[in-house]
Amino acid sequence: MNQIELFNAVRKELMSSLPDGVSVHAVNLKKKDGSTYRAIAFRKDGAELCPLICMEPYFRLAEAGCTLGQIAGEIRSFFLQGSFRQDESELFFRFSEASPRIAFRLTRREVMDAGPLRFPHREFLDLYLTYYLSFPQANGKRQIYPVCEDHLRAWGILEPQLYRAAMAGMPSLLPPVCTPIEELLSNVIAGENGGRHPAPELQVLSCRDGFYGAAVILYPGFLRTVSDGIGGDLFLLPSSVHEFLALPVSSGITAAACADIVQSVNRTAVEEEDVLSDHVYRYMRSLDRIVLVR
Repeated sequence: MNQIELFNAVRKELMSSLPDGVSVHAVNLKKKDGSTYRAIAFRKDGAELCPLICMEPYFRLAEAGCTLGQIAGEIRSFFLQGSFRQDESELFFRFSEASPRIAFRLTRREVMDAGPLRFPHREFLDLYLTYYLSFPQANGKRQIYPVCEDHLRAWGILEPQLYRAAMAGMPSLLPPVCTPIEELLSNVIAGENGGRHPAPELQVLSCRDGFYGAAVILYPGFLRTVSDGIGGDLFLLPSSVHEFLALPVSSGITAAACADIVQSVNRTAVEEEDVLSDHVYRYMRSLDRIVLVR
């Protein structure tokens, strides 16, 4: 299915499922460079504003394997939850407007290496950072738009500017949280000699809503604050793309044992699309640096 076919199919799907009084229209709008982009326009009886949703990110999602139903469902949910209280199409062409909503997520290398890199990205150890626009929802959740290379061309910026904007805004846009775990794996971790030890104190590191929260380990000063209460280095166990577990290196649990736990959980308790890494990381407090444990 090419872009025009996908666009028409999504529009048809939306027209059959929206409330009475709402109509869906296809529009072509001009970018600053004179080229055009496709958008879905929603018109509601009696409303002065006409919300627009740029289709470019959704074309990328389709290329990444999302189904027609998933794409139409995301757009429908975005509209019904009142995300567009005004025409926000400028977000896609004015970096100054988009900047406060820019965030990044951590992605495992295998996902990015599986296809062409059409999204701005940055390497971090064995992972990638990819970017998105975050929109809060009335129900406390949030809607996201992937940021693609077309956005950078429209904004007239390069990836380093995108990274700086995300690093500056994410701690307030998506505040980090550190929550202790009292029980894990039935309160025991099997020792290397076959014995059993009480589960050491672990901390769950994520953002406030827990969505793509693994990225909080890169927030400036966050891991140092977490380690302040311990006074030493931390093992960082990737629980999923949504969170890390922080374990004091002084707990006596080895890096190899931590890696076994991560790999076991990834195989048995984490959805494939949510797996982040099979590796363990270490936060070195003296250097304020994260390293990959081999």
